[in-house]
Amino acid sequence: METTTTVQTTAIKCNSYCYNESCPQAATCVLRRAAIAGLSDEPFVEALNPKFYPKPGESCRYYRVEKKIKAAWGIRKLYDSVPYAEVSTLRDKIIKRLGRSKYYRIYRCEIYLSPEEQQFINSLFSSLGENVKPVYEYYTEEIIW
Repeated sequence: METTTTVQTTAIKCNSYCYNESCPQAATCVLRRAAIAGLSDEPFVEALNPKFYPKPGESCRYYRVEKKIKAAWGIRKLYDSVPYAEVSTLRDKIIKRLGRSKYYRIYRCEIYLSPEEQQFINSLFSSLGENVKPVYEYYTEEIIW
């Protein structure tokens, strides 16, 4: 059973901020919006060095935007529709791609599968037939930048 949970961010916590108000991309840049909102409780914050502000007409190489993704969590039920003989081969291919540590962190729902990782797993499952689909514990909408 799939469930979808929406995660809303009310505060943007950044490692560094941008105070360049003349940047053409300032309106949509996460670093600039976080600086304006003054979301940090810290007395000192790291900021982009004014020496690296873009020249007029150029785009900023430190520009960051929010991007929503559909994240899949948990793979305890991943092999439910897979024929028993194929499970170990399939699991080995996934572990080879993700790494053993990351595989088990995803298994324990400590981290999520990115859309690219989900696509890789979907391609492995599609080679087994139409009725074989990956099953994740749940999905969330995450914001990355």
